[in-house]
Amino acid sequence: MPDKVLILIALSVIIVMLAGTATRMGKPQPATPVTMDRIMRVEPPRPLSVATVAGPAVVTFWATWCTPCLRELPTFLPFKAKADKAGINLLAIAEDKDGAKVVQPFVEQHGLGAVPMRLDADNSLSKAMGVRGLPTTLILNSKGEEVGRVEGETDWSTDEAFEAVSSLVQPR
Repeated sequence: MPDKVLILIALSVIIVMLAGTATRMGKPQPATPVTMDRIMRVEPPRPLSVATVAGPAVVTFWATWCTPCLRELPTFLPFKAKADKAGINLLAIAEDKDGAKVVQPFVEQHGLGAVPMRLDADNSLSKAMGVRGLPTTLILNSKGEEVGRVEGETDWSTDEAFEAVSSLVQPR
């Protein structure tokens, strides 16, 4: 009889632990803000083998199946408003293999139409840019050279994020 009690207690503890983990995983986690120490600087600036956008730019790689990407993408809306005024372009590149039939409804449903999008269904662009995981954001100077990148979920909505990007894309 004591063995059955111990087994029931152990199973109860495991169930409580799993329930607690599932509850935490379901809650949105705050994204890490962009600061200069989060940006991996590229010295000297790296010419890109594929042209993505003209002028200084922020290019983010994402996918509809990537949960951190889905939390990060809306933070680009306030960033874009500041970037537009400063002449910094923004481009979001979707890595969904099903292309527009998946991405377009998602963009419309989440009010992200203001963020310029491009599709990379075969991942050729992300491979050419050395993207190792999603989300990844590249920061390009006015020559189209990579001067920095941020890997992982980030909060781009802050003034600090905009200032960090601006300091990197300004001609030296």
